[in-house]
Formats: sequence, C-alpha cells, structure tokens
Amino acid sequence: MPGAANNFSKVQHFDASSSESDEDDVDDGPLGPESEISVRLAEEDDRKAFQDAFITEIGERDFSRKITFRELLDVIVCAGKDVRSDDLKGLWTYGTEKEEISFEEAFHIFQQAPSTDFDSLYSAWNAFSDDVGLIDYDRIIYYIREQATDQDRNEVKAVLKWLKEQKRYHIDLDTMIYDMHNAQRFKRKNRRGPNPRRKTSSIESQQSLSSMFSNRNHNPLNNLDQNQGTASIVSSFREPLGDKGVTVKSMVIQKSSTQSTCISYSFTLDKPQRMRINIHINEQIDSSLNRFQNLVLGILQGQDKVYAVTKRKDNGAVCTEWVKLPAGLYKLRVKFCRPLKMVEPEKSDEILDAKRRLTKSFKVMLMNLFDMFDLDNDGQLSRDEFEAYSILSGSGPVKDEKWELIRQNFKLQKPDYLSMKTFIEMHQIEAESYGPKGLLRDMWAAVRELGHNTKFFMSTACPILAELLFSEHQCPLAHFEIDQSKTNFEDFLVEYLWENGTPLPYLKEIFSLRQFKTDYYAILIAGRTDKEMQYKLDLSMSNNVNIEGHDLLIDQTVPPNTAKVLTVAMAQADSWYLSVKKHSNDGSSQHLPASAK
Repeated sequence: MPGAANNFSKVQHFDASSSESDEDDVDDGPLGPESEISVRLAEEDDRKAFQDAFITEIGERDFSRKITFRELLDVIVCAGKDVRSDDLKGLWTYGTEKEEISFEEAFHIFQQAPSTDFDSLYSAWNAFSDDVGLIDYDRIIYYIREQATDQDRNEVKAVLKWLKEQKRYHIDLDTMIYDMHNAQRFKRKNRRGPNPRRKTSSIESQQSLSSMFSNRNHNPLNNLDQNQGTASIVSSFREPLGDKGVTVKSMVIQKSSTQSTCISYSFTLDKPQRMRINIHINEQIDSSLNRFQNLVLGILQGQDKVYAVTKRKDNGAVCTEWVKLPAGLYKLRVKFCRPLKMVEPEKSDEILDAKRRLTKSFKVMLMNLFDMFDLDNDGQLSRDEFEAYSILSGSGPVKDEKWELIRQNFKLQKPDYLSMKTFIEMHQIEAESYGPKGLLRDMWAAVRELGHNTKFFMSTACPILAELLFSEHQCPLAHFEIDQSKTNFEDFLVEYLWENGTPLPYLKEIFSLRQFKTDYYAILIAGRTDKEMQYKLDLSMSNNVNIEGHDLLIDQTVPPNTAKVLTVAMAQADSWYLSVKKHSNDGSSQHLPASAK
C-alpha cells in the first residue's frame, strides 16, 4: 500500500536461522482456562452458524426435520465452509444420497468438514496465540495428544514432529495460517497415486493439523481424491492441461465507472488453430466469491479485433465457443460485464486495534491479496508480483531504490522474494509510520483502489483462474501485464457485440438496435447511424435479471457514427429473459415480446 516500502525506520530483521535447545521437551500440562474457554466458544459459534444456515436453507426452525445429502451440502456452504459434494462423500456413511439424517448427525459432518479459509483458521487458532501472533506450541501439542485416537496414531506422530519443527523456527500465527490455507493445494501435487502409504510430508501435516482443529475423526490421507476444493482442476499458475492447454491466475478490479483493470496474458500463434477460453472464479481464495459467477466477461482479442467472448456456462465456468484463429498475436483480457459499484457497509472495520496492531480482518484481507498477487502460485511474491500489487494499490511502480530499501530492511526469501509474513509486516510498519494519532488515509485509499470496502470485503475486485485450451498444441504465454481498459479496446468489443448480435423480435423497424444474448447475460447495443438517435425503452417486464437504470427505463441519445452499449442485463436464475418495450413520451409503453431463454 502507499508508503509501505518507504517507512522502514522501525523495522527489525527477521532471522529464521536461530534455534532453541531441547525442542523435544514439550510441556504436557493441561490447557489453560483461557484456551479451554476459547475452544468451547468456537464450538458454540460453529453450532450457531450451522443453526442459522439450517433455517436459511431448509426454511424451518424445527431442528427435528431430517435432511438429504443435497440439503446438507447447501447448509454447510451457507454456514461458511467452501465444500463440494466430493468433499462430503467420505463423511457420508448413510447409504445413498437420498437417505435423510438428523440435525445432530448433519452438524457432526459439518464439524468434520475442512475449513481452510483465512477467517475460519484465524478463529480456530485464536485460543493458542497471543496479541502479537506468537503461538503457544506446547499447548497445541498437548491439545492434539488429548484429541488423538488409536486410529490417528501414525498421523499424530508426524504432526507432532512437524509442530516441533515450527516451534524451533518460531513460525508465527500469520505464516502458519497462510501455509495451512495453501496446504491442500500443494498436497495434491505431492500425491502419489490414489491411496498413498508413505511418510507424511510437512504439507500433509499442516492439512492433518487443520483437520484436528475442525474436530475431524477420519484420516484425510485416506480421502485425498475426495478432499479436492473448488479450483482443483485449475490450481496453479500456468499449470499444463495435457499438451493442449494451460491455466493462469488473473484478476479484475473496477477502478471507477469508466476504468477497469485486469491481469492479462499475451501469446503468439505461429499457425492457425482453434481455441477456447474457460474462466473460473477463484473461490479457493474466498468461497463467497461465487457471487461474481455471472458478472465476469473473458475476452480473446487480436491486434485489431475481438475474436471471442465468454458466452456459455459449463461446470461452474464461463466459456467462449471454440473459435478458429489465424496466426498472429493475441491477448486474454478479463472485465466485469458492466461496471460495479462499491457497496459500503453501515459500520466500518478498523485497520489497527487498540494496541496499534493490524486487526484480524485487515490481515485476512492482506492474506487474500497476497494469494491473489502470487500469480505463479509459489507461496511468495516476486518483485514483478509485488510491483503489480503496488501499482494497483495506488503506489506506482517499484523502482530500484525502493526495492533496495525492502531488501535492506527485510529478510527476503532467496532469490529476493517476499514471504507472506514480510508482506504483512510491511503494512504494520506503514501503519506505525503515521504515528499514534495517524488517520491512515493512504492505507484506506489503497483498500478502495484494490476493490475492497471498509469492511475489507471484495466489492469491485474478483480473482479468477483462466484455462486457455488449444486444438493443436499449447502456446507459450508472455509475462503477465497490468492491463487498463483502453478506448480502442472498448471500441473493438462494442463492434464485436454488434456484429454478433441479433435484431429484437418485432422491433426490426429500429434497425440500429440489436441484442447480444448468452447463457448468463444479455447486452443491448445501438449500432452506428448517420444521424443522432434517441432510444426510449422500458425493460420493467424482464424476469430474473439484474439491470441498471432508474425504473428500468432507458432514455439515451447516441451521437452519429457511434456504436454504444445501452444496457447489460445479468441473469439471476437458470430461467430468465430480457423484455423490451418502446417507451413513449406520454409514459405509455408498447409491449414487445420478450427475448426469452
């Protein structure tokens, strides 16, 4: 954030090379009263969250009502755990998915289901760390030994060994949580066959530890194929999809009503071939991001025209059609279907707490941002990745002298990479630089620049995972770019929408009006004419769509020789349509048949 790299007067170097003697001598005393109370309160919070989700999804306060597997999945997701049906199949021991189970049985499965989002992990670890993020490893080790069963013996042994190693190197709360959050992703890369029987790696130990804090009683190593998250098929930057595809991490941020920014990728085709783009919302960062599913538009652009945009929905992704491309230079861009407005809460969170430390909610946001800008998915930020963060947060490029300051004042990972711990510490130092009564205006401005509101909630920003599929062979991608929406690009896009749009039924007399309709959005476009055109349209009879505009009326004047998007309607259900009426000056409307799906 602005100033983060320049305010290092109070920075201390972090040295992970120091060690303590007698690390295996762990205090086996019982948990203190504060820890026991915190664990108990966490369990009570789980039950309250599950009860609220049960009422929301099932629609009844009668907890004697039994539910099916499908209903259970909906309740668990509503309660805040990012799971899919495959995640629960290893926990469902009740015959077919049509069997019904009680509330208590359902709650037991909810407790066993893994929680890997930052906020949940923070809540689980609060009982075992102090105000500055130092972890009481002795108490954790005691707690795990108390929770362990005979079936867990081998796994617990590996976890305890791993915990002692973390204690030796003084791994703090923030680093621990970030590592555990990413453990499941890396664990899949460590996998050797569907049922590995080998020594537990540090990544698996992290995942096992997360399991124990979720009160799970099964062994996750026996269910590796069932513990795959939302983005399992698109889990790393430039991950090959056979020899004919690649996956990249990207994001889109709405800076203002007229400016959209994304991370784009270019590639060159040396000969013609067919291609398709699939765009996934990166729910691995935050499960609530599925709210953006119908809001994101992927665009495949050549040097002088748009060749394809995402139109179809397929297994949680939005996709282009297969399109034949001539040899040449191409770029993948992402934007929102229409500009989003920042949604501000009634009450804001704080950046600093009473002790002038970064608040939990602010650090959770930083962790998510770290994950978003870790574009090569290696758990650290390169200079280029940090520079992308710096530019998009409003600080501008990271010049050599600025990077040298960072190198001098922080212990970087070789070769010159920022760890998540260092990334957060930089923001702590920046906050301290404003003094005890500082207003943190620059930091708040950066929060907004990054598409977050004052609750540190992603409002106009969305991380995505893009699959580039080729019919012949995979093409190497150029380095990522920070891509701001430019006028000529918008002109290319409007021309594509017009050329591929269709006239509205029974409105062919308005020859300059077309609709571009897809599985999840519809765009109304005014084409070029040799004179000024005024459009007065009534969209109020549309069904299950989100449309901007006062009273759902369009009253726009389009200059001569100009093509313009009049409105964008975004689907809010599987069945939806955009209905158009001509709106007269006296306020009456002539009904035109709906363009239905």
